[in-house]
Amino acid sequence: MRLDEVIRADHALSVALFDELQPLAGEDQRRTAAMILVARLAVALKTHVLAIERVVYAVLRTAGDEPAALALQAPHEHRALDTLVDTLLALRPGPELAAALAVARRFFEQQAALEERELLPAIARSLPVDERDQLARDLVAEQRRLRPTVQRRVGG
Repeated sequence: MRLDEVIRADHALSVALFDELQPLAGEDQRRTAAMILVARLAVALKTHVLAIERVVYAVLRTAGDEPAALALQAPHEHRALDTLVDTLLALRPGPELAAALAVARRFFEQQAALEERELLPAIARSLPVDERDQLARDLVAEQRRLRPTVQRRVGG
């Protein structure tokens, strides 16, 4: 699997979870289903963020000016997303969760679009194919390694 495919697949999974959660977020009657989906979304997002920072952004800090600039910005953006995800985990289904979910989704979609529009092309310009393929393998391995720990922390 190529690096762009791994990153896009992560984004697609998160969008699918947002889509599935959205109609349940405001309903107190389906509390258990909503909270399970919040936990699954949190695990997906937190795992993606941690793994991409540790693998991809660590390499990009030394890959040239454009990728290095993106790598320096990413942790700040990821902390903001992590805070939004923690807020989702703290809320119960109802109007406040629905509102927080809408904000988290908008922020996530902006970050995903940035990764796809700016990060992936910068990586393609800066790294040869074999290095990008190795990054993809390393990213998948790091996600597999991190997921159980993130699941324990989130409760998902």
